[in-house]
Amino acid sequence: MKQILLWLLLVAEISFAQVGINTTTPSPASVLEVKSSSNNVNFGGMLPPRVTVAQRNTIPITAADDGMLIMLADGTTRCLQIYNGIAGTWENIYCLNNAPVASSVSFSGTQTSGQTLTGSFLYSDTESDPAGTHSYIWYRADSAAGLNAAPIAGTTALTYMLTDTDIGKFICFEATPAALSGTSPGIAVRSPYSGAIAAKPTIISFVQQNQSKNENAAPNTINLTFSFPNVSTSPVSVTIASSAYGRLTQTGPRTIVIPAGTASPYTTTVFNVNNNVADDNNVTLTFSITNVTGGSGANSIGTPNTDTCTIVDDEMTLSFAENFSTFTGTGFDPPPTAGRLDSDVWKIHGDVAQTNWGGTHTTGAPARGISTGNVANNTANFGAYSFNVSGNRMLGLKAGGDTYWGGIKLRVHNTTGATLTNWTVSYTMYRYNNSVAGNFSIGMSYSTNDTAYTAIAATANAATGNANAWTAYTYNVNVTASVANNGYLYLFLEAVNDQAWQFGDEFGIDNVTVSGRNF
Repeated sequence: MKQILLWLLLVAEISFAQVGINTTTPSPASVLEVKSSSNNVNFGGMLPPRVTVAQRNTIPITAADDGMLIMLADGTTRCLQIYNGIAGTWENIYCLNNAPVASSVSFSGTQTSGQTLTGSFLYSDTESDPAGTHSYIWYRADSAAGLNAAPIAGTTALTYMLTDTDIGKFICFEATPAALSGTSPGIAVRSPYSGAIAAKPTIISFVQQNQSKNENAAPNTINLTFSFPNVSTSPVSVTIASSAYGRLTQTGPRTIVIPAGTASPYTTTVFNVNNNVADDNNVTLTFSITNVTGGSGANSIGTPNTDTCTIVDDEMTLSFAENFSTFTGTGFDPPPTAGRLDSDVWKIHGDVAQTNWGGTHTTGAPARGISTGNVANNTANFGAYSFNVSGNRMLGLKAGGDTYWGGIKLRVHNTTGATLTNWTVSYTMYRYNNSVAGNFSIGMSYSTNDTAYTAIAATANAATGNANAWTAYTYNVNVTASVANNGYLYLFLEAVNDQAWQFGDEFGIDNVTVSGRNF
């Protein structure tokens, strides 16, 4: 009964005065004043009635309820609404909206200086507001725990290229989501820190030069050039091997050091040419990178990893040989047909027969055919033969007349490209003495112009030999004569008979070898 009385008194008071909640002194201008706290310790707020759309639609609302206030809470829709009695509609005063959320924030990419990292995250929005322009920033720290973390200046893109400053550091990507509508932006979210960032890889390649180096070049250095896409912050050691070492002063692989901070390409001396005294021809050496150590990043051998250098031999040798095994005494022409000799190389010079360099002489005295010797003394038989002595053929002459002068000439063409100065001449000279008397003199001489000849004393022969038999004399002599490239060395096996009663002897040459060199 007392509670009913109190309630009636309160209603009566409200009916005739201002009402206050949590206050005893409501504003005289208000019908109802609500304070957030009655003791300034505990606070609260005013909560309007919350309904769903279905519940709101059951409210028996009329135009007389113009200004009725509710909180519409239905799914993701949370709006403070007021009833418009004139329009007969509920209108939003304010709608609550959640900010977008970034989740699964991470980044990918090779964590090496010079490489690009790409950030990523999942975007979501409670109200399905479309994504707007997000904000990004990258951080650098001293540990995976984010020690001494600091934003990297200027990094506002989804990607970031690592620099040498990042070497040894740990990197983090931060994304702040944004929506085109509703509450925006969301809260910034960071990825875990990842690292430590490695230095740029040390990749060494050859800049191929395929060079050529004379054996006697001064200086005798072989310089090789190396390329590398990344400049190393510490020295790099590179080992280079050669396919052979006989033409180098080094006997094995060489290791060179590329100093720290050196820009590519880098050229340095790796090998030295060995100027030996031997005719060992030109040779092409192949150099290979076999190992890369040091540097500030991972070591590897790039492409191309080989280079070449041709060592040009400065010792030149020219060799000539003739044994007349196919010579049938049928003459001379250039080039020689079967059974003949090359008239660019061989020449008959003298009284009984005469040919020209490069001429064709296939009849008469220059082409007497094959004989075993001791040919009858008459003018029809004088001339050049292929004398066959016990199955061994030679180029020979049958002398005749009261006096005889002449012989066999050979010219050797220097096509080495260098001037040859030293010559070794070997041959066997045969003579047939058709009587026991006489001093038929034979000797070898040389020339560089086919005009002025110098006798080789060691080859002089005035002996008579055995009567009516072949006698062999073998010579091996050295000649010093300067013959330029494309020039000739001339050799002349010359015979002189100045005794009127001495004629009809025969002589020839076989097993001829000539070697010229410039050392």
